[in-house]
Amino acid sequence: MTQAPRLLQCLRNPTFARLYAAQTINLVGDALTWLGLALLAFELAGEKAGLILSGALTLRVAAYVVLSPLAGAIADRVDRKRIMVITHLARMVIVCLLPFVTQIWQIYAIVLALLPASKNKFGTSLGRSSRSMSINGG
Repeated sequence: MTQAPRLLQCLRNPTFARLYAAQTINLVGDALTWLGLALLAFELAGEKAGLILSGALTLRVAAYVVLSPLAGAIADRVDRKRIMVITHLARMVIVCLLPFVTQIWQIYAIVLALLPASKNKFGTSLGRSSRSMSINGG
């Protein structure tokens, strides 16, 4: 029997394999969300789309700096699985609003709305604990 490369042997654990697949799907979804926002900005603003996106990214980073301590405190006090499910469902609903965006300010509103529902907010403490929960069977 051929042995899997050492790097892929961790995927033999079915719980870890599911977590890995979910994280991969999540990252692809994040990338497609930002691609959609970029195309939407281009459709609405034309040549000024770069300015809109730079403003949106600046807004995202500034809000991240302000909201991170609050998100960390929440992640420490609330069930982590519940947080992951709720934030992913919220992100799904917010992304479904993209076809209805008709003005530039709505792009900024979606970027701000995506921030609390983003894995990046709860990512550091929640990500480590979810991986340990998953591997340990929690």
